[in-house]
Amino acid sequence: SNITSGNLIYVWGGCSGNGSGTVPTDTLGHTYTLIRHTYDATNDQTHTTWYAKNTSAGANTVTLAASYQGSYTRMGVLELSGLNTTSPVDVEVGAVDTSTNGTDAASGGTLATAYASDFLVCSAQNIDELEAGTLLWSAGTSYTGNTPTGTHVGKMQTRQVSSTGSYAAAFTGNGVRRSIIHGVAFKDAAAGSGGYRTRGILQIGGFF
Repeated sequence: SNITSGNLIYVWGGCSGNGSGTVPTDTLGHTYTLIRHTYDATNDQTHTTWYAKNTSAGANTVTLAASYQGSYTRMGVLELSGLNTTSPVDVEVGAVDTSTNGTDAASGGTLATAYASDFLVCSAQNIDELEAGTLLWSAGTSYTGNTPTGTHVGKMQTRQVSSTGSYAAAFTGNGVRRSIIHGVAFKDAAAGSGGYRTRGILQIGGFF
């Protein structure tokens, strides 16, 4: 879909295997910067996140390379406005999680923010082979889910904060789900300016 000049594109991808070194490309020629790459050797699956800052305007298609196009391929894309256009990342975390059920059960760690009006983005994928294609979580406490309805092998969520602090990069779980969770806190364009919106949400999943 058409994107807006000066925005930020957030991309996550998952696949079987390591997938190391893969970088997204798009039809507008943006440069994507790695946020975090996590490989779980136990289930031989990967979860990786990137961003492209200060986007050009126009119709745009985001693509992942062949190493992400095998089994268990999944992908999510968010376009975000109101963020810092030069150095957008405040802090990021990520982990392989084997939590039991409960509130904020599936966690990638804690985002200790340095800026009062950060915008938090989390992505997650289920890597429990006993439940392939099923991610039975909802958005974490105070987060808004940004994933279309239906059964997915991945989810996204966002949260606007108004003060510095320690925020869980976590989804609400309903059972034991071996998973990979990433979280990132993006700085706003100017301290205290706020004014975020999420648009152009895309979720692709379930290619086995």
